[in-house]
Amino acid sequence: MNAPYLPRNCWRVEILDGDWMPASGTHADKAHAEALMDAAMNRHPGSQLRLIRETTTSHVEAIRGVGHLPAGTNAEDCPACIGSNPSYPFLCPGPAS
Repeated sequence: MNAPYLPRNCWRVEILDGDWMPASGTHADKAHAEALMDAAMNRHPGSQLRLIRETTTSHVEAIRGVGHLPAGTNAEDCPACIGSNPSYPFLCPGPAS
């Protein structure tokens, strides 16, 4: 299973003040973060700013509450058998198990 989901992006602005320091909170909208960056440049002329994109990708690791497919179904297709490594012939034991 382990279907990947689309990455989630958030944006923030940082200013160089000895070390990189946050100049804004995180925002889902890049255009809003760029506007905050422009405003920070006006407040701190001559400062070095950078726009940071934080990306998170999620993967399904486990599914709970899902039952077995009918007995004799291929175990690789059964959500309850995934990761259980059943013995050959790799058949789902069915809902009774």
